[in-house]
Amino acid sequence: MKLGRILIGLIILALILVIGGSPWYMQRIVDRELVSGVQTINQQGQFTARYQRTADNWFGQRGTLTLVPLRPNLRKLYDTDPRPFTLHLNIAYGLIPFAAWGRDGVSFMPVGAVIDARIPGLAAQLRKAGSSYRLRDVVGLSGNSRVAFHLAPGKMVSTDGTRLSWGASELHFEQHGDRIDGAGKTGAFDAMRNTGGKPLLHIAPSTLSVHDLRSVDGQSAGRIAFDWGGLQLALPAKARRPSTAFEMGALHFGTDTRFADGIAIGKVTLTLASIRLRQPADATTVKFALKDMRLQSKMNPPQADYVDSSLDWTIAGIQAEGRHYSPLQLSLHLDHQYVPALLEAAKAMRTLQQQLNKQPNLPPQLLLPSMLSVLMPSLQQYIAHRPVLRITRLRLGMPGGVLDGSGEARIVPADGVTPSLVTVAQDIDAQVALQLPAPLAHQIAVQILKRRGVPADKLQQDATLMLDNLKQQGLLRSHSKGYALDVAYKNGAIEINGQVIRRR
Repeated sequence: MKLGRILIGLIILALILVIGGSPWYMQRIVDRELVSGVQTINQQGQFTARYQRTADNWFGQRGTLTLVPLRPNLRKLYDTDPRPFTLHLNIAYGLIPFAAWGRDGVSFMPVGAVIDARIPGLAAQLRKAGSSYRLRDVVGLSGNSRVAFHLAPGKMVSTDGTRLSWGASELHFEQHGDRIDGAGKTGAFDAMRNTGGKPLLHIAPSTLSVHDLRSVDGQSAGRIAFDWGGLQLALPAKARRPSTAFEMGALHFGTDTRFADGIAIGKVTLTLASIRLRQPADATTVKFALKDMRLQSKMNPPQADYVDSSLDWTIAGIQAEGRHYSPLQLSLHLDHQYVPALLEAAKAMRTLQQQLNKQPNLPPQLLLPSMLSVLMPSLQQYIAHRPVLRITRLRLGMPGGVLDGSGEARIVPADGVTPSLVTVAQDIDAQVALQLPAPLAHQIAVQILKRRGVPADKLQQDATLMLDNLKQQGLLRSHSKGYALDVAYKNGAIEINGQVIRRR
């Protein structure tokens, strides 16, 4: 009986210590995260940040996080000195249920702290629109955190009479050590002048998912999927500008990358369904249109300190000023890249960005020397291992036909010495093979002569003579139903079809 009382007493004492001591422990974690966050913001150079505690007790604290824009592109948004952006933080810490009491949306699972952020005046403005927001960070017992943002749908009328409406949006991220996972979505946004009319601006909904995202020495890797339905914009006529209608179709951005031997490998994809521009807005034909663009880059796994990469870019068609261009294809391969040099370049870029952020008003004449001083060592190391650039496919469809091409560029220094930035212009060995149909070659010749001031009634005849002269000189050769030419650069000299045109 006596032993049982002792055990019960020890358990009660342990609970008191945990309940009473956990807020002190979590306060240290929260304070450390706040200091780290402020330091990170200040290092980025976009804002200057400061956190000031305004109230304190055993189970929580209140404070103000103030951000002041530093960069010129942010400061010019203000007519006078930039106003600080303020977040009021309401922090509760201690084991559940203490941290979660009175905090809706927090499940009864052990957490260390709950941080609610409030933007002054925003809640009152949203309340007029029938909307609300919540910005919260839930800190775990191990220091991991879950940041969540919620915006309820709403409607309002701006001071100029424009009707605004938006759908529900939410975003949440979970950080576990150096790994970030998250997801989110935004609702549609509309701005219109008259009820029932077409919107001046329509922004379609979007979704975002992030899985296992990590950042190391200026590189990021993980799985990201961002999908956006696009937008529609209508601008009324103003002064000398006609009315404008702009539409952008669905956009997708995705990454499937991971780290291997310190470098991010995998695929990055960007697709855009369409772009259409009409001026005036009710024009029957478009001024500019783009259809089905796809851009994909790939980095292969390293092999013996070297890595190969590729880039594929395709556009199904472009229409500009009544002319059609289709298809447009470009495939590049950059092989034999030295991995240690790439890692050093990534670190150098990160260092350079931090330096530039601290000097946002650096004059252009000082910018290049600053960049070279940081990047030069890694660039020298990179070219010393002789990367190879290959154009495996170049296909440009133009009104006069399709231009096809391929090529390759290497670094081949004289006498087999190690390539150097000092002599790289002489060390490049490049070849490009081009084929173009006769109508396209004739059209290019016409454009060249037109710029030289040849009268319109002589353009066609002179263009034919120009092409014949180029063939006689060996600078063009007949190929299938058109022409071909091989362009080479070697030892500082440019050659066309084997004839030296220019020597450095």
